[in-house]
Amino acid sequence: PIVIHINSPGGQVTAGLAIYDCMQSIQSPVHTVCCGRAYSMAALLLAAGEKGHRTCLPNSMVMIHQVSVEYPKLVATDMMIRAQETQRIKDQMNSLFALHSQQPQQRILEACERDRYMVAAEAVNFGLVDRIATSLPLLSVL
Repeated sequence: PIVIHINSPGGQVTAGLAIYDCMQSIQSPVHTVCCGRAYSMAALLLAAGEKGHRTCLPNSMVMIHQVSVEYPKLVATDMMIRAQETQRIKDQMNSLFALHSQQPQQRILEACERDRYMVAAEAVNFGLVDRIATSLPLLSVL
């Protein structure tokens, strides 16, 4: 398997979705490990690992939230176009979180309304990861 260790504050959605698409399209299983933090887009990549092989270290933090963007000085029509695209991406991200966490779409929508920080156990309960690694041998047999 491919093991991805994640310690990231997130980043651009388009870059993250490129990684996501690669993870989902390759034949080799992708195991994910949060070591530190997996915020925002990084939380989706963590959750997108192979079911049963998504792991947090005990002191890891996971955070999900809705998509945010900064608009430069725009004319009204361009602002409306950007707002529509932001809503489309928000809906896409919520659908992917629902898919990988097995949570209803409404629960994802509510959880992502504001920054939702989770310790490792909360991330397990929410369905973003499957287990908490408490010893290094567990990490070596992912």
